[in-house]
Amino acid sequence: MKFSSLYFEVTHFCNQNCKHCYLDGGTHHKRAELNTEQIKDLLNRFKAQGGKFVTITGGEPFTRTDIFTILDYIENLDLSLYLATNCILLNEEKIYKLSQYKNLKLVHTSLLGSNEKEHQYISNHNSFTHILECLNLFYKYNINVNLQVTLAKDYICKMVEMADMFSKYQIKFTPIADIGIKQDRKLQEEIVLSPKNYYLFLKEYEKVKQKYGDKIEAHNLITYNELLEEINYYKDKKFYSLTNWCLVLRPNGDKSFSLDLNNKITFGSALDSIEIEEDNKLKKYINTLKEIDIDILGVAKNTTAVNYSYLQDIMLAKKQNYIE
Repeated sequence: MKFSSLYFEVTHFCNQNCKHCYLDGGTHHKRAELNTEQIKDLLNRFKAQGGKFVTITGGEPFTRTDIFTILDYIENLDLSLYLATNCILLNEEKIYKLSQYKNLKLVHTSLLGSNEKEHQYISNHNSFTHILECLNLFYKYNINVNLQVTLAKDYICKMVEMADMFSKYQIKFTPIADIGIKQDRKLQEEIVLSPKNYYLFLKEYEKVKQKYGDKIEAHNLITYNELLEEINYYKDKKFYSLTNWCLVLRPNGDKSFSLDLNNKITFGSALDSIEIEEDNKLKKYINTLKEIDIDILGVAKNTTAVNYSYLQDIMLAKKQNYIE
């Protein structure tokens, strides 16, 4: 199999410890990372087999002391670069350096509330003001930004206020309706928007969309009809939803790929081969994703909308032993 897109988690170490992080990111992780030369080798092989697009993410990529060496290498390989960062370690010097990359297409960052207190409650870091300063610098240096706003249930009605706050910047704004939580029922009840209130999110989203149009990206809920359309579109495709052929590389060198990047399925070591064999395990995995889609469709039929990726992750975990 050949891949055009690479999603590279260069570290799971992070200087935030967000309540909702599916990787359980934070400074408590042991740093099991590929070294600079291993990353260069993987990038070379990705390019050689037809690769075009690279997303660098973590954890927090800028906790690596060699991050600009890695970004320079991507630039020299003439690969389109997408970069995810929480901005905490960025300053004007670094942002200016980023602006010099001709192949940097987009920076992804996030805010987790409409003010410092709300953001700190979710991220466990008082970085709200600093992120706003970075948004100003991205705008100053003409760097395209996608701002993902992950909304705890008490913040849903702040969506319009937040969009107004960011409207002056050259950014795309992505409201995230429902957030997956580490296995913590109390935390789920405390901050996660329940499906019965999705209608409220959708109502607020429509207000923002009408006001700002194309500046507002699609949210992460999906209706029954939308999901049915997706299933019908992909049903005859050999690799189902993998039309972008996205390869995911983990910090320890494991490789995987799926519709959702937080899956637990791994297809061997990327250090052995950048490609993934079309074996029975892969076929079983694809068929399992198709079965899960039908199950999620059944859930969606009797509700306003569903968080597809969250439900898929839960259902995939239940089928883990079967797939392996």
